[in-house]
Amino acid sequence: MGLKDRLHDRGWWSFVFIKMAYVFVGIYLVGWSMPFLDSATTHVNGQSIGIIGRWMMTITGGALMIYALFFQKYKKLINAVDMICPNCQNPVLAALKPSNTKCLKCGVLLEPLKGFYQRHSELKKVKNQFPEDLMDDLK
Repeated sequence: MGLKDRLHDRGWWSFVFIKMAYVFVGIYLVGWSMPFLDSATTHVNGQSIGIIGRWMMTITGGALMIYALFFQKYKKLINAVDMICPNCQNPVLAALKPSNTKCLKCGVLLEPLKGFYQRHSELKKVKNQFPEDLMDDLK
C-alpha cells in the first residue's frame, strides 16, 4: 500500500490517531509520575502518590508507548472482495463475508461481485419484478 493510498484511507487515519493517543497518554503518565525525583510529589484528588505508585504509572506509560510504536500494526482488508450468491443473487459485503464463503440463505458458494453479470448474462436479462406503476406511486 503506497503513501497516496494511505492518505485517502479513513481507516489509516483513525489508526494513526489512536497510535498518537497511546503515545501521548504514555508520555503524560511518565512525565506526571516523575519517578526519578525523590523530592517531587504527585497528587491525585489531593492525595499524594508514593514512589511505588509513581513507578507503576511510569511502567504503564512506557508499556503504552512501546505497544503503540512497535506492536500495533495496521491491517487492511487487502483481499476483501464483495461477493454475491449466483443462486439467490444476494450480495454479501466484504466485511460481513462468512468464513466458509457460502451463502447464508441457500448454501451455494459465493462468487466475486465484480463482473458477475458479465459472467452470467442470462441473469442480467431477467425481467423487472417490480410492478409497472410503482414509479408512478413514488412521483
